[in-house]
Amino acid sequence: MPEGGTIFKMSFITIIFFFVIMWGLGHGLTRLIKPPSNPFEKEFLRLGFGIGLFSILAIILNLLHIPLHWLLFLILGMISPLGVLFKVFKKQVKFPKIEVSKENIFFVIIIILFLAHFLIFLKGSFSYPYLEDGDPWDHSRSIRYIASQKTTFEPSTSDELFKFMDAYPPIFDILMAVLYQVNGNMIWTLKFFNALIVSLSLIFFYIFTKKLFNDPTKALIATIILFLIPSYMSHFIWALVMSMVLFFPCLYALESIKDDPKWKYIAAVMIGALLVSQPSMAVVLSFMLFLYWIVKSIIHHDINKNIIIAGLLGIIISSIWWLPVYIRWGSPLENEWAGVYSPNMVENQKRLGQFSSGFRIIGTADRIYTFSDFFFVSKTNMINNPIGIGPILLAILFLSIIYLLFNIKSLFKVENEWKVLCLVWLVFTFLGIHGARLPIQFIAFRFWMLFAIPVSFLVGGVLTEMIGTKTFSRIVLVILVLVGVGITSGIVKYQINTSVWGPGYMINDVEYFAYMKFDKEFPEHQSVFSACSDSTYKLAAYDQDECLWCPKDVQIRRTFVNQTPEDLHSFLKNESYKYLLIDLSCLNTWDDWEFQVAMMNLGYSNLFEQAYNFNGILVLSPK
Repeated sequence: MPEGGTIFKMSFITIIFFFVIMWGLGHGLTRLIKPPSNPFEKEFLRLGFGIGLFSILAIILNLLHIPLHWLLFLILGMISPLGVLFKVFKKQVKFPKIEVSKENIFFVIIIILFLAHFLIFLKGSFSYPYLEDGDPWDHSRSIRYIASQKTTFEPSTSDELFKFMDAYPPIFDILMAVLYQVNGNMIWTLKFFNALIVSLSLIFFYIFTKKLFNDPTKALIATIILFLIPSYMSHFIWALVMSMVLFFPCLYALESIKDDPKWKYIAAVMIGALLVSQPSMAVVLSFMLFLYWIVKSIIHHDINKNIIIAGLLGIIISSIWWLPVYIRWGSPLENEWAGVYSPNMVENQKRLGQFSSGFRIIGTADRIYTFSDFFFVSKTNMINNPIGIGPILLAILFLSIIYLLFNIKSLFKVENEWKVLCLVWLVFTFLGIHGARLPIQFIAFRFWMLFAIPVSFLVGGVLTEMIGTKTFSRIVLVILVLVGVGITSGIVKYQINTSVWGPGYMINDVEYFAYMKFDKEFPEHQSVFSACSDSTYKLAAYDQDECLWCPKDVQIRRTFVNQTPEDLHSFLKNESYKYLLIDLSCLNTWDDWEFQVAMMNLGYSNLFEQAYNFNGILVLSPK
């Protein structure tokens, strides 16, 4: 293991690298338009737009077979800021004045909220020294490949090692791979930046909500509510975080088209990035954008051609990824797309009687939800997407809906369009959650995080209207409501995200202790060959150098128990492997007797010596 000082130094450099790249790319993109005057809003939006532009640049560079190297992204990110500095080199640089205003005070509160959310998720993420469940381990192998080979084009010999690369859009893995190139610590990179990206979505949510409501107070309350809702995200590591962090800057760009038609070009980039962020969320969030356009068209009696143009351009931009995928794989409904859609899964579920009719794509945690799932929030929850709203928040939501229905005649005024949008999104996401009851089901449990968005909108936006206009009483009542929501919802969210999550099926109980010792005592970035496929997840996560994709390596791993000690020794020497790792996952791969014979042959051959033994992990070194 590297020394603590080295880890801290590389971690700090990687953090700076992330913000410089994303802000710099966003700086270049916002030169197309006149950015907002508020300095907080302007700079954070640049960060959000930069993440979107990074996504598009990544797939373009990959398509052109240009290596996905961290230095290239650094250069691209610095072009626009350095260009501006060059122009003003001989001029006096004027820094923006930050005035003590209500709007800026609210931004400071939002930043504090972001930091609190980030620290909570960091605490939970680093409360255990491993990756959890399935997706993070899968991502580690894809990231390892991209970081090393600097491409997402899979080798023909991958043996389906890279679940999230093809046909699955690899944007999340490319981002993490580029960051991993800088610091070389897989687990830290995944945990830190996953928590950071999720938390940044709160800032972008506030900025968009303030734009939509035209009221910073309502936006602030709505953001606090989203912060407290248990069902809005967790620190689970998966590609959906990219969708959520892109969604709100995308909406802001669309909403800004009314101020300047040039915003449609930024909106197009963000829509394109959203469509290549993650397959299922790309479909759902696209439909939410479509509903956004429908509502605005009805309220304004205008179809808004610029929003249509932005959408079409976004689809064209996303086709840079999806068109080659379609050419290679065909329709996802007719062919199995690795990591995206499996017809076999659907057919198996039909045979098991889980559903008999309708269009259904099933998520791993889908089930029929009841009122209690909304009302009560259990700290024993799903780690990828917790469920539950909380009693007080649910009660206020009902009151908000009733309040709007009693004032339904005023809803279709232009100034109230956000209320209609929130109600439409609320109905859509609520139906999505209940997909198991309906003819159409599309990964129902993932709608919980989306349901939290209109809930926050409605409670935050309508609550201040229901309370009244007297400043003191409004403040007191809002504080009481937020405290109540914090106690009944926020505390449980904290408990869920700071509890210790298990490693899932990737590591059994015996291996758990073995790999914890392995992580502490075994040096990083050693040339280690894993005897069995399941071990490759762990070696990738714990920063060991193994060629997962090399043809001979794949073949040896497939036929490990049939290899003679002499052939295995020769392979390791020829491929410059220093170690051979064998763990208990091999028992899941091979027949017990075959495996025992293979191990005895290795021992009797006198060609290997024991380098490490972690009581579940045996590391041999070829003599």
